[in-house]
Order: sequence, then structure tokens, then C-alpha cells
Amino acid sequence: MSFLSPLLLFGLLAAALPPLIHLLNRREPKPVSFAAMEFLRRAHQRTARRVKLKQWLLIALRALLLAALALAMARPYWQPQVEGALASQVSQSDAGAQVIVLDLGYFMAAELPSGERLIDLARSHALSTLSDARGQVGVVLVGDQVIAPLGALSATQASARELLLKVAPSATQRPLEEGLLEAYQLLRAVEPAERKRVVLLTSPRRAGLPIPPPPPELGEVETVAVDLSADLPHEERLIANHGITALHAQPAPQRGADQWSVDVELHNWSDQAMELWPIWVELEGQVEVRGFVTLAPGATGHKKLYFRASVDTPPTQASSGRPTQRQGLKGVVKLGPDALSIDDERFFWLSPSPPTHILALNGDPRPVPQEDELFYLRSALSPAVTGEGRFELRALPSSGEGLSEQQLLWADVIVLANLPRVQPALGQQLTRFVRRGGGLWLAPGDRAEVSSWNRNLSELLARPLRGPRRSGDAAARLQDRQVARLSDFKAGHPLLSPFPDPLRSTLPRAELSTYMLVDPRPAPDSELVASLNEGSPYLMTRRQQEGRVLQMGGPLDRAWSNLVIKADFVPFAQQVTRYLTRRAAPLGLEARYGEPLNLSLSGAGPFTSLSPKGERHTLSPHPSAPRVWELSATRPLGHHQVLNQKGAPQARFVVNLDANAGDLRPLPSAQDKSTQHRATLAGRAVARTDLWPLALFMLFVLLTLEALTLYQRPPERPSV
Repeated sequence: MSFLSPLLLFGLLAAALPPLIHLLNRREPKPVSFAAMEFLRRAHQRTARRVKLKQWLLIALRALLLAALALAMARPYWQPQVEGALASQVSQSDAGAQVIVLDLGYFMAAELPSGERLIDLARSHALSTLSDARGQVGVVLVGDQVIAPLGALSATQASARELLLKVAPSATQRPLEEGLLEAYQLLRAVEPAERKRVVLLTSPRRAGLPIPPPPPELGEVETVAVDLSADLPHEERLIANHGITALHAQPAPQRGADQWSVDVELHNWSDQAMELWPIWVELEGQVEVRGFVTLAPGATGHKKLYFRASVDTPPTQASSGRPTQRQGLKGVVKLGPDALSIDDERFFWLSPSPPTHILALNGDPRPVPQEDELFYLRSALSPAVTGEGRFELRALPSSGEGLSEQQLLWADVIVLANLPRVQPALGQQLTRFVRRGGGLWLAPGDRAEVSSWNRNLSELLARPLRGPRRSGDAAARLQDRQVARLSDFKAGHPLLSPFPDPLRSTLPRAELSTYMLVDPRPAPDSELVASLNEGSPYLMTRRQQEGRVLQMGGPLDRAWSNLVIKADFVPFAQQVTRYLTRRAAPLGLEARYGEPLNLSLSGAGPFTSLSPKGERHTLSPHPSAPRVWELSATRPLGHHQVLNQKGAPQARFVVNLDANAGDLRPLPSAQDKSTQHRATLAGRAVARTDLWPLALFMLFVLLTLEALTLYQRPPERPSV
């Protein structure tokens, strides 16, 4: 048995007070004999023994009553002995300086089957640790920031208790090392010889991670990561959680005008399969499409959902006669509820975007539409497919001469479609155009003069041209030759973002009978996006200062291939124009909770961000990048807007959760047995048996016995 306040045991000396007072008040009477009292003396001798026994019983009861009061104030408790090297850790864990590191990551909001949350268990453990402490204590919170809100270590616990009762999980997941470093910093004020202890309260998963050692100058520091679920039943320890970790929304023109798709990445962090788990898409609070997900235990999967939304409609005229601002659509993908709700939804914007101006120089115009060089590109970007006001294409028959300044200022993207020759003046104009931020789409065909292209576009070509080549074996007869196909794609390239798996799209099914050979040596700042199964590069990109270039290995008609009639050529053509103008799909930007965000904005400012809660924050100009504005921290979760000085929307972005810590299952003990054992031991040490309530009960019993001892029955009245 041990005591939390052993100094109060000196109160046991008070148990000697009742006998001492009795002895001091005891007097020996002088006997005086007279005849009238002889009868009373004989009657008193018959009850003297009973009265004397009652007096000594009262003295004993009052002495025990004071002893029980002293024991209760000393707060005794009983704790089982621990075998091994950790025996002293439990028995002396409450001595010395202690720092409680409380993890406030979003995962601490997980709800257990009992209705409690992990943060509730952590708060209870922290309060219990404070009440047991017999030295200086400190608190470190690992939330949006890593702070020690009480400052230095303190011997008083009232402020720490009040703070712990108010804390709540945030929407972040900061590294635990930051909290431990802050705790070690607090312990620098403690004498090296004094016992030092750090108690880390976090999720079961993160409690099993390796603990960074303290600085050597601190001496010996006992650091314990507590598994909050150690004392829970087995079925409650395995918290089943599922979450959305990524989302990609984009137009789906292959399904018709104003059609969109969202590709959702999901994780199943549980030991049970997700069977037909509900998932749905909401726009402006209205459900647009529903679906179901099935995932194996611990698996990662994708779910694609399609819906219709009209975003790029022209602004309407208000009653005042002025055009109204285009409004974006707030979207969110939601997953069926589970133990942790914060990672079951992900936000996105469907924002109106200005039209992309495309100037196409047609090197092979034809009177028959289907034979024209730009027929299929014009069809892929038509309003009937993409929606009204998204792309504006102007075709210009050209033999390679220069362009006017107005044409260059109007265009966002210039397409060279099987141009016969590139004159030096046009080459110089295109080079300046790209360097200023324009996009150039090169599609050489059978009419392209290789020498003039290489000579006047040398600063823009990803690889110099060599000339056309027929697919297949050159020794075979023409009718027996096989066609070439796209086979190798660079995963993750922005040009291929509409296709999570390009090999499963219709692009590899295209048949190429002829393609343009290129030099094997790539130009600086160029990338190979896709190549043919015969080894020749087919899709290449190059950066030239502020602009981008896409070089294809064939024209945009059906002379050399049937690529342009494949279903996925439509989203590919649209993505090319977005890539070349560095304009993402009209979805707004995405930021991680709490991280800074840089925005490219036109205008002199000032600019203000508007949060979902109506909070406003002023953006600051970037110190080194022109037209770039910074937002120091992005919070809360949800849809945000950037307003100009007139209050009109200038940009939109969403703040989403960095949902990579949703696994709440304890780590297997084999990964770190020592950490798991220490964590479980620390968790169970809180469940010691307190004996002071028993002392209080004894006090109540003794008071009752004293009252019964002093009780005297009233004398019976004689009957008349």
C-alpha cells in the first residue's frame, strides 16, 4: 500500500488525543462516609463495570475516528507489483517533473462503440496523471500549432486541469516529434538529478511509432507513449474507419455536354470488408448521384461517379442592366458514416472559367468537312460537346507566314496543323509568344517540310523532326504491314490527368499507319509523355520560359491514324488546351488544412479570402514573384473564395483534410515490442485501486458507532 500524500500521515498522532484527555481529566475522589449515601454506594457498584467499559469504548472509537480521517487525507492506494525492469517505473512514475503531450490530431475525434471518443480517454488519462503528480507538471498540445499553453513547468495544477477540460481535436496531423521536442524544452529547467517523465497521449496507431530520444544534456528522461485503448475490450480496440484520401473532378465530354466525373480514392482502415458502402456527390447541398463501394480489409480503391452540372453559362443580365457575376458550384463527395466522420467527405469547386482562345493555322484546308485538317479538333472543342463558352476556336488557312499582333494578343493557344512551311517571321513570333506564356500545339503531317520546321522552330521543338515513317516491317508488303499503337505512357503527367489508367482508355487502341520520326536526343526542358510500341516518341512536351509546347508525332486528321475518332480524343484535346494555357479544369485550387497557399491573381489588389464561416483574411503579395499573392494559413475545411477590392470573386479554392492518419488500429506488437509493452503498462497503471474511499467509509461507520454508544433510552414513566 502506498500514499499520495504521505506527509498527512502525521495526523495519526491525533488518535492519541482522546486517551490523553481522558487521563488528564481523571481525578481520585476523597472518600467521605455518611449513612445516607451507603445505600447509593451499593447500587453504584452493581453498574460500575458496565459504565467503565462504555467509557473506554468511546475513547477507542474517537481515537480510531481521528486515525481514519488522517488516513483518508493521505489518500492511500494499492497497486500490483510489476516484475522486471519496469517495476520502479510504475511505483515511482508520479514523482519528479512530468510533461503531458496531448495529440489533438483529427483522428482523436474517433468514436468508440461505448460512445466515448479517443480525446475523452486522453483527457481522462491526463487529468488522472495530473492528480497523481507529486512534482512539477507541464502540458504540450500538438494541434494546429505545437504550443505549451501554460509556459514553464508549474507545481500548481488548476490551470492545467482547466485547459485540459477545454481542448478539442483539430483538423490537422502534426508530427509527434514536434510535441516531444517542445516537452524536452520544458524539461531543461529541471535539475539533471531530478526524475523526468514525458507522457504521450495519442491514437493507438501513433502510440506504437518509434519515440525520438531526448537530448543527452537532459540526462535520463522516461518517455512513455500511452495506448489509450489498452484497457478496452478487444472488439472496441479495433476501431473501424474508412476515409476519402483524394478526389479528382473533371469534365466528361464523352458522355455529353455539361457532364462531369469525380474519381475518388478511398481507404478501408479496418479488419472488415466494406460491403456496398454508400457514397454520393452533393452540389449546393443537393444530391446529384449515389453509388456504392466494396473494399477488402485494409485495401485502397477508386470509385468514379458521373453527374450533370451547368457551370460555364454566360452571365445573365440583372434588373439593373449590369451582367451578374458567374457563380461557382460548391461540391462535396461524402462517404457513409463510421467511427471518424471528418475524413468521410471531401470538397471541390465547379467554377466558371474564361473561354480558352485557340488560333489554329490550317495547313491543309478542304471543302469536304470530314477531310479538313481541323474537323475533328473543332468537333472535340465545340459547345455541343464541352458546353457553352468554354473554348473558342478560330481556324486560319496558312502557308506559314507571320501573324498580326492582334491575333497574337487574342490567342491563348496556337495550333500548327500540318503546316507546309514555317517562315522565319512566324518562327520568331511563335518563340516570343511561348516565352510570354502562350501555348503551342505542333501537329506535323505529310505536308510538313521538315527542314523549315527544324530551322525556324528550333527553340520550341521537343525533338527535331526526321521525316515520316510507315509502321511495321519495312521489308513486308504494304498490305501485310502491322499498325503501330500507343503503348508507353508517363504516369502522373498533367496531359494524362483525365485518364487514371491510360492503358485502359481508348488511346492505346488507336491504329497508326504512319508517324513522324524524331531525333532521339531530347531538347532541354522536354518530357516524353507517350511513345509507340515500335519505340518512337509520339507525345512530347517542352517548357520555354513561361510557356509550354506539345509536339505530336502525327496530324490531327485521319490520314495517318484513327486516333482522332477514338472516344478519349475528346477529353485529351480539351486537356491539351488546359495544359498549354496552364489552366486547370474549372474546379478551383485545393489546399491542405493549415498549409500556406500561393495564388496567381491579376490586378493590383488588395485581395481578401472569404472562408465558409464568413471570416476574412487579407492576402499579402509574394516578395519575389510578381502577381502572386500568399495566404499564410488555410483553414477551416470547406469552400473558400478570393475577393478583389470590389468584392467580386477573383479565385476559388477548397481546403481539404490531409487524410493519411485514418488508420486507428494498434500496430502489431512485433514491430516494436518494447514500446507496446511500456504503453500498455502505462495505460493500465491508471487503473490502480484507491483505498481512501474505504477510509472515509470507516470514518462514517465509527461516527455511527459513537452515536449508538452515547444513545440512552429514556426512562419509562410509571403508570398511575
